Amino acid sequence: MNKAPSLRAWRIFCAVARSGNISDAAAAEGIPVSAASRAISELERDLGFALLDRRTRPAGLTKDFEKLLPLAKRLLRAESALLQTAASIREEAKGEAGTRVVRVSIPVDANRTRVLVDLLRYARHHPKLKFEFTSELIGTHEVEQGGIDIALFGFRPDSPRIFSLPSFEAPACLFASRAYAKQHPLPKKIGDLQKCRLIMGNPERPSFSRKLSRGDDTWYIPRGQDAFHGDWEACRLMLLAGEGIAVDLNPAYMQPEIRSGEVFQVLPGWHRAPWQMTVSCRKGLETDPVIRAVMEVVRESASRGIGKG
Repeated sequence: MNKAPSLRAWRIFCAVARSGNISDAAAAEGIPVSAASRAISELERDLGFALLDRRTRPAGLTKDFEKLLPLAKRLLRAESALLQTAASIREEAKGEAGTRVVRVSIPVDANRTRVLVDLLRYARHHPKLKFEFTSELIGTHEVEQGGIDIALFGFRPDSPRIFSLPSFEAPACLFASRAYAKQHPLPKKIGDLQKCRLIMGNPERPSFSRKLSRGDDTWYIPRGQDAFHGDWEACRLMLLAGEGIAVDLNPAYMQPEIRSGEVFQVLPGWHRAPWQMTVSCRKGLETDPVIRAVMEVVRESASRGIGKG
């Protein structure tokens, strides 16, 4: 074995054991099937033997898989205990007795500045409350294990260990910039997108989609499509630089550029599926009045930042 497999790989390993297949395991972990399959393949490579019998459909668990399962579960229990102890130590070290530290994850996509400012204003009226902020999360594990108390997701977590409040739908249109139009022909029909470089979200996100719709018509972006991938801010910057046509940007997020004419919609009526924005916490925390109050602040602030535009 060349290296020690990551804890993330062992989490997916145990999820496969619980669900019996990679697809359901990926859904439970809030990650794409491709990411879960890749994690198992990398785990097999690091261990030096097969964990799945791929001669069957769906692939079955090998005897070696079964031998490792009790130890993997023990490892993850130890990780959970370590995180909880570390969280307690961190809170004790934060300051005066009675101070409550709430760890919040807000993606840059959701007008992060507005949400952070609103939470800091809220904290000024609650002197025993402090916030720790982190960047966006791709999956739900940090929330499930207690590393993050509250997270704003662009999807509805499919996990029995997560409680979610629906926030709002964030739609997306197809946009081009004046810089792009000066150098490239604009698409006149949906199939013309195959000739364009596209600007899209992170494919590792559960909210990622290749489907574009207009009424009852649908079109799927080919997997081999030339594309740049990033969060909304990175996509906005690439769009303004004339590096492609954006398919994942919310109109409300682009209002200044739309008003100035620097950015304009192409193929009107075509759009990708809206993001189902949710504010989430670990199951059980939703009854905590502090957590629930902060979740409502995040939900209200985020919906004002990126609404239906």
